[in-house]
Amino acid sequence: MKSIIKVLFGVLFVAGVFTGCEEDGTEDYEDHVPADGMGTLVIYNRTAVEMSGYLEGSYINNIESWEWELMDYTPGTYTAVILQVDGSKSYTADVEILEGVLTVLTMSYGDSSSSYFSVSTEYIDKK
Repeated sequence: MKSIIKVLFGVLFVAGVFTGCEEDGTEDYEDHVPADGMGTLVIYNRTAVEMSGYLEGSYINNIESWEWELMDYTPGTYTAVILQVDGSKSYTADVEILEGVLTVLTMSYGDSSSSYFSVSTEYIDKK
């Protein structure tokens, strides 16, 4: 009887691990605190395509599907450009980086007939 309980417990434990009982890490950017005097830009790719990001014309990094990239910057207004790798969708906008705040750009597909990503902007105060 004890061995049946152990097997059942083991099966339930493994099932819990594979159904999301463990933290999946997709929201870890919210734990980030910008360096003193800085703000943070977070680009969160909630699509199935890879993206490349640029800020003020400088390459940031590629952001894989369902991943995020964050960078600390001095407060100010910056032009962000995000391009679909091996595709045609893009996003261009001025983004405001605020001291002690995470500026989160969440990228999604939007209208399938559009050549632009749909983006929501969220500000998370970390002061």
